[in-house]
Amino acid sequence: PKVPPAGSAVPAAVKRRCDDATARLRRRHESLGAAGKRPCVANVAVARELACWAWEVGRRAEGTLA
Repeated sequence: PKVPPAGSAVPAAVKRRCDDATARLRRRHESLGAAGKRPCVANVAVARELACWAWEVGRRAEGTLA
């Protein structure tokens, strides 16, 4: 991987939150599949959660969410 430019380091708290969200989305997709949901339904459900999570990260970055 490329080395990020100086000053663009991700804070440790944000990195931990990203790792937690990734693990949660993976578990969610697997549980939906185990419950017998069609793959496209599971993908859409996980994509919706991912979009909400990305929105939250953006809000935190701009300081409008504590």
